[in-house]
Amino acid sequence: MSLCRALIAVLSGIILGSLSVSAHAIPQQGPTGNFYDFVPGSFSWTDARTGALGLSHLGQPGFLATVTSSAEDAFLATLAPLGWLGGTDQPLEGTWKWADGPEANQTFWLGGPGGSAPSGIYTNWGPGNPDNGGGNQNFLLRGPGGWDDFNGTQGYYVEFLTPEPTTLLLFGTTAAGLGLARWRARPRKQEAAKTSAALYE
Repeated sequence: MSLCRALIAVLSGIILGSLSVSAHAIPQQGPTGNFYDFVPGSFSWTDARTGALGLSHLGQPGFLATVTSSAEDAFLATLAPLGWLGGTDQPLEGTWKWADGPEANQTFWLGGPGGSAPSGIYTNWGPGNPDNGGGNQNFLLRGPGGWDDFNGTQGYYVEFLTPEPTTLLLFGTTAAGLGLARWRARPRKQEAAKTSAALYE
């Protein structure tokens, strides 16, 4: 029985450990079905991106959030009023793209304050943005007045895709199957030992 309990303890630890390796809290599910977290602190965009890519939730890797709708943007405001998003125009000034996630390399804005988004793409630039102030504002900051191109330090929003139900189901079924096989095998071994002992009496 102790082997079965040990197996259950190990599997429970693995399951609980894989559920959330989050920055500071349990990520919350947003309007897209994906999960989101906010990491407070003072991080450059590059450090924030590295930090986000190093997190996971329910077995899914994190990335700086990509915002594709007003509902998603409003949801992020409930986590924190200000923080880094996953957009940058660092490789090519004025061509704003998402760095990671399912929208990686997708252009969402072309130009400066008078620029435009490709057809059907959501943006929420604040008035007069992106303005590339100082000639080095290459990273996307979400704030209460809308998006801003920025080059400083902030906390950041992390997004995690929703895991496929089959992934969690397969993991749970395998763990349960191993436990059941062990449990069923135990009485047979005890019965075989009793039968063997009875033959020699």
